This record gives sequence, structure tokens and C-alpha cells, in this order.
Amino acid sequence: MILSVDCLSSQQHFYVVTTEDHAVLPSLAGSGHFTLPRSDYCTWGIEIHGTYLRVDDATNSTGMLDPFSSDSLGLFFGPKNSPSTSYTAVGVRYFTARP
Repeated sequence: MILSVDCLSSQQHFYVVTTEDHAVLPSLAGSGHFTLPRSDYCTWGIEIHGTYLRVDDATNSTGMLDPFSSDSLGLFFGPKNSPSTSYTAVGVRYFTARP
């Protein structure tokens, strides 16, 4: 499963890949990295690309997406590596990051 969070003004993108059926965007406040931009308008969504036993299996060269599956903004998009792999996506939801 992929949890994606995309913040529009700052063009920051966060992806959490897991073999679980749930995910939480990690809090890395204070690290200087991977913090949600304050007051930015963001979207979040979930994608499931088949079933993998390990995250390494999902993210290697034969995993869920081709390594070059991104657009000019860095957002992931198909094609999937295997047409026989199931695919599910949840509609995008919107939020504003904390001020």
C-alpha cells in the first residue's frame, strides 16, 4: 500500500510504502526533514498495487511501479509493472496543514 501526501504550494510529496493495510505519515518534526509545510493546501490518497510479503519486494525493479513512473512534479503514476497485479485507489482527500 502507498499513502501519498502531496502539498501543492510547496510542491512537497511524501510517500509511505507498507505491506500493512494501514499507514501513518511519520512525524519527523525537529529533524529538519519531511515536515508538512505550514498552512499549505495538501492532498492525501491511498493506492494498493497487488500483494507483497515485504516492502523490498514492492519497491524493487520488478515491484509495483516502474522506477520512472513519475510526472514532472514528482508524483507517481502508472504503468504498473505487471498487468496481472491488482490495483485499487482511494479518491483524493484534501486538507490544510497546521499553521
